[in-house]
Amino acid sequence: MVNKARCCPICFSAEKVCLYKQNFNNDVISLMDSYDVVVCSNCGFAYADNIPLQSVFDNYYEVMSKYEFNYNEGVVSGDYIDYYTKIANFITPYITDKNAAILDMGCSTGGLLSIFKSGGYSNLLGVDPSPTCVKTANELYDIEAVAGNINSLVGNEKFDVIILSAVLEHLVDYENSMRSVRSLLKNNGLLLIAVR
Repeated sequence: MVNKARCCPICFSAEKVCLYKQNFNNDVISLMDSYDVVVCSNCGFAYADNIPLQSVFDNYYEVMSKYEFNYNEGVVSGDYIDYYTKIANFITPYITDKNAAILDMGCSTGGLLSIFKSGGYSNLLGVDPSPTCVKTANELYDIEAVAGNINSLVGNEKFDVIILSAVLEHLVDYENSMRSVRSLLKNNGLLLIAVR
């Protein structure tokens, strides 16, 4: 697999300093053997360098997702529920309409959306690259979910709230990904990004 050197995803500078080389040295992670942790010399943003293209990551998360929680029939642990509850508690004071269109990009098995559903929100959609995650979200919580990624919904409906929880760190192409997110967000909509 060919890994690609990246410019800074924030300011696009090619000048960077390598802080650390992450070696996996095992057969468990088939996506890559290693990557460099670098810091942009211009803006100070730290990011992974010499990694595969976004399309490779998209395929990996479609077929090799570790977020299916198969060991527990798709139900997430209490730690995840606590995390999801914190996210919901943070943003719900700003969502006064219970019919607000809420999109959870990278929804996994629907745990976060289930918190919103239990709070009375009904216009919910989850998107995840893993068809197994999507099926579980549908069956476990009766929440609409579709298989795809950030670029799958471009041109479709607009959302009042878009949530990227533990998603940003899995993106290679920030610029195009965030352009797609912006195209899905209503004017005066809310975007919540949480990095875990």
